[in-house]
Amino acid sequence: MKNILLILFLLPMCFCFAQVDSLNIVEKLEELIKTVDTIDEQVESNRDRIEFQQRDYNSLDQEILKLQDFLDELEKSNQEIQKNIDGILAKLKTNIDDMEAKLQTKTDSILAVISEMENNTNNIFESINGSLGVTNQKNTEKFDLLNQTLKKRIQYTIIALVIILAVIILTYLITKKALYKQNSELSSSIAKTRSIMEKESIQLDSKLIEILEKQMVIQQESFSKGNKEEFDHSLTLKVADEIIRIEKNLSRMDEKIKGYKQLKAAVNRIKDNFAAKGYDIIDMIGMDYDTGMKVIANFIPDETLEKDQQIITRIIRPQVNYEGIMIQSAQIEVSQGE
Repeated sequence: MKNILLILFLLPMCFCFAQVDSLNIVEKLEELIKTVDTIDEQVESNRDRIEFQQRDYNSLDQEILKLQDFLDELEKSNQEIQKNIDGILAKLKTNIDDMEAKLQTKTDSILAVISEMENNTNNIFESINGSLGVTNQKNTEKFDLLNQTLKKRIQYTIIALVIILAVIILTYLITKKALYKQNSELSSSIAKTRSIMEKESIQLDSKLIEILEKQMVIQQESFSKGNKEEFDHSLTLKVADEIIRIEKNLSRMDEKIKGYKQLKAAVNRIKDNFAAKGYDIIDMIGMDYDTGMKVIANFIPDETLEKDQQIITRIIRPQVNYEGIMIQSAQIEVSQGE
């Protein structure tokens, strides 16, 4: 249709200049028709490519949402495990303290009994010695025999009490050692589980970064061929949210974990790419909170801060600027003194 309209438009011109050079005009007309056909083919090709990239973008967006849900569940599970571990450790400490208190009470009671028996023995000896001064030789021999018998019985009693005390102390030491070993094994198991979860988290985040980088390349190609005024920043904002989440996870991990440095480098690479394209992710961690900030703030009391002091300690969603203009406001967590 476009070709027919173009021919109709150019025919009057051709008749006007037919006397000058009719053959050249016809050739130029044919060249213009071929050029228009080529342009139409390129437009149709670009349109099909854009539609394919849009379908690919929707598919990747679904994958990103699924990965995000999995990571959120993983983080909740990690928090529940940590709470259970803290409860077990607190219970073990309470049991140890109770056993120490009971052992101390029993020890004090045994020592009091031994002391009382020694006093009674001394009183008996004094009474016997006093009686011996007024009796005859036979009675003295009987009292000596009785005295020796009493001493032996008291010695046996003291030995039995000492053995009982030693058994109690030994039982306490064995129990304490077993609890310490159990605590050590539990701590080791916790550390191992945490290490495995951190490795899996790094692998998932690395895969997510790769998907986001590919999607950004596709979006940038569409952006370079389309209308810049209608450019959609939604993918960039999603990537910025993921960068903040990944950086928060990395800050809690050991740098020696496999894949840590590669993931850190990938995050820095995306941030540099953002800066080159005019995007700026505002880092608010450690800044003083101001009521004039255009943010969504959640306040948490902190006894370590001075009264009325307010510091931004966590970024839930970052503030993103594009060419100096804010396109996403931040959602933050503010610690304030009481």
